[in-house]
Amino acid sequence: MAFRHRLLWGSSLLWLAACGAAPTPPPTTGPESTPPPVAEQATPPDSTASSPADPTVVPPASPDTLAPATTLESPVAAASPAIATDTTIMPGERVGSVTPVTSRADLATLFGEAALSDTEVPVGEGFTEPGTTVNADTPAAFSIVWADSSRSQAVTVRDFGPAWQTSEGLRVGMPFAELQSVLGDFDLYGFGWDYGGTVVLEGSNLSDYDGLIVLRLLPAQVDTFQQQPEAFQALAGDRLISSDNPYLPALDLVVDEMIVYLDAPL
Repeated sequence: MAFRHRLLWGSSLLWLAACGAAPTPPPTTGPESTPPPVAEQATPPDSTASSPADPTVVPPASPDTLAPATTLESPVAAASPAIATDTTIMPGERVGSVTPVTSRADLATLFGEAALSDTEVPVGEGFTEPGTTVNADTPAAFSIVWADSSRSQAVTVRDFGPAWQTSEGLRVGMPFAELQSVLGDFDLYGFGWDYGGTVVLEGSNLSDYDGLIVLRLLPAQVDTFQQQPEAFQALAGDRLISSDNPYLPALDLVVDEMIVYLDAPL
């Protein structure tokens, strides 16, 4: 099962593994990449101030001789503002303008250095991986987990703010009933352990996303498990639970975390 494989792989190398990281929220748009303006043409010197034959007088530059505006070399640097502010998730391909080949330098070009914060991202079971958070504390927030400390290759994206979603509407904060309408019948893992509430996409309406995106469900209110002990006991443990289990509605579940892989599973 690609889901189970990625779930366990993601916890050691580094959501299809876990959805425990707290989502970060409201967006700021990265600066546009515009070339510097061409310098204005110099004003010709006052003819009464010096003789035309004076060798110290520099003639005004003609438009043909003006230096061209600087051109950005990186194709990412030339990305339009629409791409830089895109909040569409395509599992296995891209998250907005972020792809598997996006580097830390590309992020700075797309979103601006002030929007970035390098950190170690928790990936489950006490492990962390080098990461960079973009637009922290905004609806368009997200964090990239890098392949290594060089931060030159993006592996997964997580800690999404609520602005991010797939074309089907999968997003952090999505209510359980709405998720059911998209996925149809599905299974999820029981609660009370590291991967509790993780959705199994295999066999659902979005089985093509199996191994490409991790969804983890938790109650909308933090004290629900304490307030609903009977439901919690009926749904706890490392086991699969059907989405039509009669105890699930009592928990008022939402998508608490989403982890997106930027490449297809091996």
